[in-house]
Amino acid sequence: MSASIATRTASKKVKKTSTTVKKIGLASKKPEVLRNGIEYYQALIAFTADAVISIDTKGSIELFNRAAEELFGYTETEILGKNIKMLMPAPHHDKHDAYLSTYLRTGKINILGSRREVEGLRKDGSTMPIEIGIREFKVGGRQIFTGVVRDLTEITESRAEVAEALAVLDSIGTSQAMIEFDLDGNVITANARYLSMMGYTLPEILGKPHSIFVESDYKESAEYREFWNDLRAGVFQSGDFKRITKDGQDVWIQASYNPVLDPDGKPRKIIKNAVDITEKRRSFQDAKALSERQRKDIMELSTPALSVWDGVILLPLIGTLDSYRMQRCTEMALSHMQEEEAQVMIIDITGVPVMDTMVANNLMSLASSVRLMGGQCVVTGISPATAITIVNLGVNLSHLDTRGSLQEGLKLAIKMIEQES
Repeated sequence: MSASIATRTASKKVKKTSTTVKKIGLASKKPEVLRNGIEYYQALIAFTADAVISIDTKGSIELFNRAAEELFGYTETEILGKNIKMLMPAPHHDKHDAYLSTYLRTGKINILGSRREVEGLRKDGSTMPIEIGIREFKVGGRQIFTGVVRDLTEITESRAEVAEALAVLDSIGTSQAMIEFDLDGNVITANARYLSMMGYTLPEILGKPHSIFVESDYKESAEYREFWNDLRAGVFQSGDFKRITKDGQDVWIQASYNPVLDPDGKPRKIIKNAVDITEKRRSFQDAKALSERQRKDIMELSTPALSVWDGVILLPLIGTLDSYRMQRCTEMALSHMQEEEAQVMIIDITGVPVMDTMVANNLMSLASSVRLMGGQCVVTGISPATAITIVNLGVNLSHLDTRGSLQEGLKLAIKMIEQES
């Protein structure tokens, strides 16, 4: 073989090797440079923040960086040459060799090239949720599988905590009678508590107008038409209402009609929350003759202080807030905050129909009282219309933490708790 032919042949071999190494981010034209490149690559991997593990076609571990040592509890010396399945709990532990064998035989495997959430097994026998992404490389004609592993423990716990908090919020809704209407006033759905209160089954009222629950005279009145025109315009309504059950009986409810807005800020449906106050109503003939005790009972029914999270209480304000009622709400909320040793109070004003200077000043007074007790305050339910009203009134609420929805306010409150801990 001539020298020139030998040179071309060697050159082709080197180029082929270089192409293979490029798949893992290394390029070289000489074997000794290739060897140094792999060592450099391994050195870089050793100090990455994510756990990185490489195995051969038999599942034997060839690379186990420092982050992997911290994550799984093994040292590199302990783990190198061992089968990767020792890092897997059952049933994956027993099936891993079969998975790898199937891939090598058929070229088909579900996890290769994607990211999966699975369980990892630590040296101490405990398990943890992990995310793993696997890639296949060829180095010097050998197949190598490299996985990047991330610990999902904190993320998984956070998901569970948020789900629990949302479940608490959902329970608030299920404790009251609820019904939904479209903008024409037709029934979309209702919960069991509402159906029981009114004596209907759901199929009997689906698609029926709200007017089936009111007296005929009121149904034809201008007041009733204005009531629905306001709801269609996005105006919140609340108060005590007389309604008619399926068998024609009067039922008095304390209710709020809440317009639900679409992403463009336009009403798309109405959700009504109601409490049956018929028995309370029957105990007096004239609402003006309510005793102070009766007023307190109704106020506490409509404005409960609820523990929705460890260290967080919710004060949902509904209806008109006069000075007397706001004073009672403040006393009750601060007392509950002290009893629960809460650090954050969420004041939700979604149910407040009118925002004026008195209401805004009362909110600031309540927030100041919370701060004097060493707590923090988040105000939620501030709609665009309410925000404009507050600005026009010249009331400065800039020192308060505010959010548009109760869900966003709860997320902020949880974040405040975490920052303090």
